[in-house]
Amino acid sequence: MSSELIATVSSALLLGMTMLIPGGRVLVLPALFTLIMVLLYWVAKPKPRTKE
Repeated sequence: MSSELIATVSSALLLGMTMLIPGGRVLVLPALFTLIMVLLYWVAKPKPRTKE
């Protein structure tokens, strides 16, 4: 399993938990920012070169 996938899933879980716990709404924006940054890194990461 790739580390980006693990980071994406854990960030999404963190976002979900911050929406559910009382007083956790303060953490929604940082959790959302973290999720967006992980996804941007995943998209922008150079693809490994394969020999054809």
